[in-house]
Amino acid sequence: MSTSSLPGADAVHWYCHVEFEVADADAFRRYLEDQVAIEQKNGMTSYEFFVDNTDQPGKATLVECFPHDAAQQAHLENLRGELFLAGLANPRITVYGNPPESTRQRMLEHGFWPPAFEGEFQHLVHFGGFR
Repeated sequence: MSTSSLPGADAVHWYCHVEFEVADADAFRRYLEDQVAIEQKNGMTSYEFFVDNTDQPGKATLVECFPHDAAQQAHLENLRGELFLAGLANPRITVYGNPPESTRQRMLEHGFWPPAFEGEFQHLVHFGGFR
């Protein structure tokens, strides 16, 4: 078990919480069919999608947990962004935790960290807890 109990201390993992509208339910489903297995191979701790309606999703939330920088690097290399973005609209990203600077720079380069990200974005630093 890894611990991080001091306020503001670097956590051993971090989360991305992404909310979006499902623009094309069929494209979204096709994307997920393969991407879940890809992310498991990438080394993520978890990669979970939640929807408002399983038959015809209109809104979705993705919660993904990264245990280290290498998992996040593999994630961005294997994101298949054109397929992901084809099925969604109006993304809002919240990052929970303290990703390493290399992760932040990579997210910026791929358009997922300010100022490159054009949607709603917030970053909440880790304050305390355990895993």
